[in-house]
Amino acid sequence: MCTFPLHKLLILCGICFLCFACHPDSGQEETKKTPYIAQVFDYCPAPGQFVNVIPQASQGDTKESILARAEELLVGSVNNGMVSLGAWGGYIVVGFDHDLVNEPDTVDFKIYGNAYENNAEPGIVMVSADENGNGLPDDAWFELRASEYDHPDLIRHYRCVYYRPASLTDSILWNDNLGGTGYVSRNSYHEQAYYPLWESADSLVFEGSRLPSTAYQVGTTFKCPAFDWGYADNAPNQSSAACFDIDWAVDASGKAVKLSQINFVKVYTAQQQSLGWIGETSTEVTGMEDLHFSAE
Repeated sequence: MCTFPLHKLLILCGICFLCFACHPDSGQEETKKTPYIAQVFDYCPAPGQFVNVIPQASQGDTKESILARAEELLVGSVNNGMVSLGAWGGYIVVGFDHDLVNEPDTVDFKIYGNAYENNAEPGIVMVSADENGNGLPDDAWFELRASEYDHPDLIRHYRCVYYRPASLTDSILWNDNLGGTGYVSRNSYHEQAYYPLWESADSLVFEGSRLPSTAYQVGTTFKCPAFDWGYADNAPNQSSAACFDIDWAVDASGKAVKLSQINFVKVYTAQQQSLGWIGETSTEVTGMEDLHFSAE
């Protein structure tokens, strides 16, 4: 019978243990994928009554600190909180940690907001695939064609500029490329600055499509009916109208685009309307979810 010296056996076992312990993969749990937002790449709200509140901001904050705060509210869940995109044009860009697959003949993802009956604040949704594989949202963007895409009162190539007020407690002046002008007016319910405190520029410029106004007054309040489908924060979260199909993607000319998967989603407030004492229409986002996610 062949025997192995005990002291050599102990040395050999020790070496094996050290090799295992020093291996870069040992003792490290693999990061689990999530069906929810994994990263906030950009957050640029237009002025509004909930700006600097959700997420919370103060003097001295930077774009980086605000992005981190937005991630605390949105990453990995749909129940942590929400972010407000402010008045027309304000937007957020988020990403998933996996390919969000376009399954045939069904909706693919869901966007959670705070809409309820007659309180729709629709946001236009855009999607992008990580074609160059660098993990950044720097490839082509495609709008999801929604129910009002061909509405005669929808305005394409709309451009709006919001101006920093002389005092941060003043209303916010805006003008657009149609010759229109107005204010994001302050109200008594929100006393903080409405212009993003972390922005150093004296004006904020947004471009995109503007949906027709739908709000109407009933007595002393306002109602904002929902569009049929295809917009964020337009229908209650339990509604099928809060879900989106990647097959709705179109290019700038309105031609359908075939996307096998996406990695990034952008949402921007799509109405420029004021509701008197209630304030401006502003899309809110509380999270997103891949409806076909599998942890395997």
